[in-house]
Amino acid sequence: MGLFGSISKALRGAADRLALLDPPGPLPSSPSGGTQARRIPITDRWHRVSHPGHGLTPRRLVEIYAMAERGFPAEQCALFDDMTERDLHMRSQHEQRIDEVAGKDWIVQAGGDSEADRFAAAELDARLRKVPNFGELLEHQLTANGYGYAGSEIDWDKVDGVFAPVWFSNVPHRRFRFDEYERPRILTDSNWLTGEDLPHGRYMFSRRRGTTTVRAGYLRSACLYSYFKTLSLRDWMVFAERFGLPFVYGRYDEGAPDDERDALLAAVKMLGKDGSAIFSRASEIAIEHAQGGNSEGVHASIITMMDGQISKLITGSSIIADGGEGGSYALSRVQQSRTFSITVADAKRLADRFEQDIGVPFVTWNGIAARAPRLKMHIVRDVDPQTRANVITTLAAGLKLRVDEEQIRQEFQLKAPVNGEGLGAPEAPAPGAAPKPSGGDGADDSAE
Repeated sequence: MGLFGSISKALRGAADRLALLDPPGPLPSSPSGGTQARRIPITDRWHRVSHPGHGLTPRRLVEIYAMAERGFPAEQCALFDDMTERDLHMRSQHEQRIDEVAGKDWIVQAGGDSEADRFAAAELDARLRKVPNFGELLEHQLTANGYGYAGSEIDWDKVDGVFAPVWFSNVPHRRFRFDEYERPRILTDSNWLTGEDLPHGRYMFSRRRGTTTVRAGYLRSACLYSYFKTLSLRDWMVFAERFGLPFVYGRYDEGAPDDERDALLAAVKMLGKDGSAIFSRASEIAIEHAQGGNSEGVHASIITMMDGQISKLITGSSIIADGGEGGSYALSRVQQSRTFSITVADAKRLADRFEQDIGVPFVTWNGIAARAPRLKMHIVRDVDPQTRANVITTLAAGLKLRVDEEQIRQEFQLKAPVNGEGLGAPEAPAPGAAPKPSGGDGADDSAE
């Protein structure tokens, strides 16, 4: 190639890398059709039955991680699935972190204060509530925290003259690979090895920050501790089988005839199998427990420590997850605050991604001169109802802050009264309105 050719190639490579720092290009004039994500590639047929977590070894674990760093994370995703399925504690913490956000109520919030901003938010909110799997979209996008990334293809359609999402195809994590510049590509039937680019405006793609995308998820770190916990649990089961079960043995006097020895052996076998046997007075059978090892001080401690590390990694708290060992009220409050901060951050990242991948295309393709709508999850601290009611009363009565009645009814699960009948103070009449009749016969006492 020569010196000049090598320099030119290096400069082109540097230009490509710098191009990744630029913002995404402009949206197309209208949504692109097709269902790219539902074209199942050949790799899905064997990745679906691939279980690298079965018979896992340290060497194999390193190989799987190295392959993911080369841009092919399919085996790493299969490993995450195996370990999450097998490790009950890790699965509980993983699903808890997702549910802390996806399990909450949501609204589409206006991106600004103008009438157009509010109109765009109301339109998108109404359209999304008709999409049957929008809740699954939220759950899938939140798995980016564990896997490092998550992608969903958006089916746009024009309904009543408005372009809006009508379906979300949540793509399995194994269906993505990453090129040398960290750009995600989806594997399809026609391109199942190198993958295809994600069309701008057709995907909601979340990713976590990190040295590389495939190393950014917490499941990559949690799998190491889960693997060590599996080894400890295996050794604990071997210990229990060897030292936890009693064993039966017989004694016979020196010079005992062969028939007595045979009878004693048969009795020991029957006692160990059926729990009953007969033998002569000259023989002795003893049942003893094996002594040795200290399983509670080694294996159980290792498993407890691993569970605590996994809890702190995923939810930021080990006391809240398992009650902890000892600890203090102040420490519990600190970890509870940490968990709440993680939940708020997850909701914000989800809202930012929603704004860019759904809100911006919605206002652009429908020609609405408005700021992009945002997704607002109803995230609040867990407090008892009495405390929350006192806070609302202080804000409404003391600071004269107007509050939304429907939101209060939702939070306290209070039904609206039928025909105005119910407990509580009656509504004050509007200024200038005639007073309601107070007599039982409906007559107005003030008319005399």
